[in-house]
Amino acid sequence: MANPNLSAELTQANIDTIKSNLQHIKDLLLFLVNLTPQERKRLFKMGPKSLSFVEYALTVATEHTGIMPANFSLEEFKKDYDLTRALSEISVVSGPLLEGISDTQMLAGAEAMNAANIVYAQVKVAAKTDSSLDGVRTELKRRYENQGKKIPPTP
Repeated sequence: MANPNLSAELTQANIDTIKSNLQHIKDLLLFLVNLTPQERKRLFKMGPKSLSFVEYALTVATEHTGIMPANFSLEEFKKDYDLTRALSEISVVSGPLLEGISDTQMLAGAEAMNAANIVYAQVKVAAKTDSSLDGVRTELKRRYENQGKKIPPTP
């Protein structure tokens, strides 16, 4: 792990700017769709090999319009192809960004949980001699309730 001890901050102004910029991007991409897992499963997947196939098929369809069925829209085919290429360009840039956000969130969360567990351990020890910490200990303990206990299946 490159950053075992992450130490970074985002100001509210930075967060607001990022959210505003992301909203602007979403506004430019109003046509985006969200597919269900079942819909994803049913669709053809277009990888690098498929890209050259589709590109060549577009060339063939453009050069031989007379062999295409009457209900085939060469214009829509080209739009789909162009959109796929454009979104691929955006994915190349945004993919690593999203992965970095996700990984950094995971690391920061893990570090925060480690710190919280240290606090909890100290509260448990201190509560043995200071009854004023009983409520705090009970509240912190809720995070770990029912962990490791198997709940019997209902008949």
